[in-house]
Amino acid sequence: VHSSLYERIKRIMAYTTISNHKSQFSVKNYTGNGTDNTAITGVGHQPSIIWSKNMTDAGTNHYFIDAVRGVTKRTYTSSSSAEGTDATLLKSFDSDGFTLGDGSINQSGKSFISYLWKGGTTSGITTNGTTMITPSSYSFNQTNGMSIIKWAGNGVDNSYIPHGLGKAPKMIWVKALGLSEDWQVYAEGAGNQGRGWLSYSNTWSTGRGEWGSFTPDTVNFRVSNDSHMNASGSDYIAYCFADITGYQKILSWTTNGESDPNAPFLYCGFSPKFFLLWNISNGGRQGIVDIFNAPFNPNGKVLYPHSTNAIATTGDYACDLVSNGIKVRANATSNINHTDGNIYVALAIGQTLVGSNNIPATAR
Repeated sequence: VHSSLYERIKRIMAYTTISNHKSQFSVKNYTGNGTDNTAITGVGHQPSIIWSKNMTDAGTNHYFIDAVRGVTKRTYTSSSSAEGTDATLLKSFDSDGFTLGDGSINQSGKSFISYLWKGGTTSGITTNGTTMITPSSYSFNQTNGMSIIKWAGNGVDNSYIPHGLGKAPKMIWVKALGLSEDWQVYAEGAGNQGRGWLSYSNTWSTGRGEWGSFTPDTVNFRVSNDSHMNASGSDYIAYCFADITGYQKILSWTTNGESDPNAPFLYCGFSPKFFLLWNISNGGRQGIVDIFNAPFNPNGKVLYPHSTNAIATTGDYACDLVSNGIKVRANATSNINHTDGNIYVALAIGQTLVGSNNIPATAR
């Protein structure tokens, strides 16, 4: 009977081969102790990206470290600053977590949140006759739909760069490493002339050429020769994300500006544990909701990726993270539901709704 029930669920709900969502992405909380070589375990995989934020204190940056650049190299999503070197932050990416130094992401008594992605293949990236730039280093994971691509800018407008995902990415974040430039964001829902930011909160541009007016395909994405994308003599890093059925989805929707219960429902096909959204029509409205800070519905906590603020308690991003998506609960004019006709984009990563282990996710 149970087997028959699971088969019926699989037919009507999103199905994924990722049985254990923690094997690909984790949300991890820890309290800093200020001690060098502190191991954080229980992640469920060896991460290749750590995005860490001190949630206790205002005035503290979001730290972004990846295995492609190395554990001593950091950028901030909350700043346009160039890449810096800091050997006190992270000592290593480990088989079930990471080891901290005694620096800014391990301050004693402070509460930290870390978003952790598993990387993948570091050689043999697919190119084609259109490809113009060969990445200097990279890591791509076709299972979880995420890749890290580093390249040396060639100063050529509309250059094609391979992403390694085997399917078209629907969201890309780009950071100029040696320059003080804001993080550039591509999202399918904003169109291939749309440009937003991680490190800057403003209404998105919708008629720009940063992405070469090119919708990424199964092999390449395209960049302009602007200093924040592909200037000669500068290094760049891109983080690319593709839809993975039942596990990851790049969302786009138009809000109706109505109060609950008529506010939008966003179908994901899984139970989200990380939800990063932008209002591309109305600046100042972007935030992160996650399952650690929002263990019960509706959530009342948000982190701002572009800001050094501590975690905020607010109903402005109120939503229910349910078994198959996100139900917006905040009232009209809130930051998650602002004004009839405003367009939103988001990256949602979650628990599998029905994985190959035949265990369906349940509502909270």
